[in-house]
Amino acid sequence: MDELPGIPSNPAKKAVTEQVGAVHANVEEHPSVEGLTQREHDVFELLIKGKKMREIADELGIKYSTVNTHQKSVYKKLGVTSRVECILRYGALETERK
Repeated sequence: MDELPGIPSNPAKKAVTEQVGAVHANVEEHPSVEGLTQREHDVFELLIKGKKMREIADELGIKYSTVNTHQKSVYKKLGVTSRVECILRYGALETERK
């Protein structure tokens, strides 16, 4: 991945481009979503669809704090530290499963 469209070339862009490339290259080395509980998987699916935490809580009929707890558990089990990393590593895989 050489260029990110619409973002001028600079050292920060280069670092982001390299990180995104590394994430894509290592996607097969990360834990499977099969290790998630059903509720964690529900939260995971909505996270990678770009839903906000409040929207997830409303859609699943649970408290915001519960969504936050599930999100932390999902990130820990999948070895990611952010929503962006989660989407980059697992978004394409989840789409393929459907």
